[in-house]
Amino acid sequence: MSHASGMIIVNADDFGYSKVINRAIMNCLDRGLISCTTIMANMPGFEEACELAISSRYTDCVGIHLNLTEGRPLLPDLQHNSSLCDASGQFRRFRPRMLSKSDRGMIAAEVEAQILRCRRAGLQLTHADSHQHVHNEPLVLMAIQPVLTRLGIRNLRISRNM
Repeated sequence: MSHASGMIIVNADDFGYSKVINRAIMNCLDRGLISCTTIMANMPGFEEACELAISSRYTDCVGIHLNLTEGRPLLPDLQHNSSLCDASGQFRRFRPRMLSKSDRGMIAAEVEAQILRCRRAGLQLTHADSHQHVHNEPLVLMAIQPVLTRLGIRNLRISRNM
């Protein structure tokens, strides 16, 4: 995804969330209403979203929508972390302000698992952002930034729009 300086990029989050959202995003890509999308690797529509992106040749405009706030983590061990997940093993919407070193390590491992799941499905991932802007929390950013760098994702959406 190379865009000229000053160009407006319109990204649609939540690709992979559900069939309805997948179809809406594909429609917008087909019509040129959006520039790119970011995919959620741990949501029910993930496999379909990958198939749609690959069959429509949109793999060069799909990034990762890192998700630490909704659904079930990909890593089973994380489901038992009470700081990050509830009693049913679902991500908590809100985390404690202070995350332990162990919590940050689990976040880094989950982010890596989400990225690698996308890559195994055939997506290169051109950029990253996060569900509910969780990457703007300093301790979360400190946990995920080294993973993004190591895995070659160089573009991370800034916290402010426009």
